[in-house]
Amino acid sequence: MNSKVKQIISTIAGFAIIIGTGWLLVFAFIELSKWYGTLSESIQTGIIAAVPILVVAILGYFANKSLETRRSIEQAMRPKKLELYDSFIKFIMSIFANESVTKRPTEKEMIKYFVTKTPELMTFASNEVIEKWGKMRTTLSDESTPNEQKMFIVEELFISIRKDLGHSKKGFHKGDVLRLFINDVDNYLKK
Repeated sequence: MNSKVKQIISTIAGFAIIIGTGWLLVFAFIELSKWYGTLSESIQTGIIAAVPILVVAILGYFANKSLETRRSIEQAMRPKKLELYDSFIKFIMSIFANESVTKRPTEKEMIKYFVTKTPELMTFASNEVIEKWGKMRTTLSDESTPNEQKMFIVEELFISIRKDLGHSKKGFHKGDVLRLFINDVDNYLKK
């Protein structure tokens, strides 16, 4: 069978399932309505009072289970994120470091570091950190981009990392993170 015929058959089957499910729901509703009508008023009132309580309890249970699962996944990944982000921040800071204090990595060392850390980043980092990481990588390798722009892109990444680790972004201003390791960042902010 060619793909066009398969697509038509699957579309028809999908519509049949949707229509069948809808028909079953309507039929079940009609039958429940008939049954409900045969009950005494006091039982009907009790059912009306009990249904919202049951619905809230069931929804609460599933919402709690979902949050619990998400929290346990985050807790399991946290040690790896801390190790990865700590290593990454130290490496990036070494790129901007004063050469009289520490040796800057060569271009070859930077490429090697990015190649080895990118798979870990893809596994453990949040979507926002991955986005900022990609932006930073392309910006740092683009020689036409001014250094001050590169600095602020790195700062965006650092703020995203902090956010991923649970720190609030509230109250941060442009340059606050850079000011921790770049002395003359205020000169660039005035431009």
